[in-house]
Amino acid sequence: MKKFLLYAIVIAMAGTVSAFVISTGKERVSQLWYEFVGTDANNPQHYQLLGDGSQAPSCNASTSNRCAVKAEPNETYGEDYPELSDPGIEIRNKD
Repeated sequence: MKKFLLYAIVIAMAGTVSAFVISTGKERVSQLWYEFVGTDANNPQHYQLLGDGSQAPSCNASTSNRCAVKAEPNETYGEDYPELSDPGIEIRNKD
């Protein structure tokens, strides 16, 4: 009987603990479009916000010359630059 009671308490505690979510404090921000205007595609400062960031550029995704990216704003440089490590980044290339 004691083992049963102990197992019931452990299961109840596990359920209680798993009901709480630990927040990292970082909310997911909407992705914006940034035009590539430089020479280094890996440098966020070689991009600029495209308008208000909501309109996709008129370039495709099949060629090798970088045109624009859709990414979250960069935490270090601010909203005017993309976070190039964003796992959901979308890359567009020039025709």
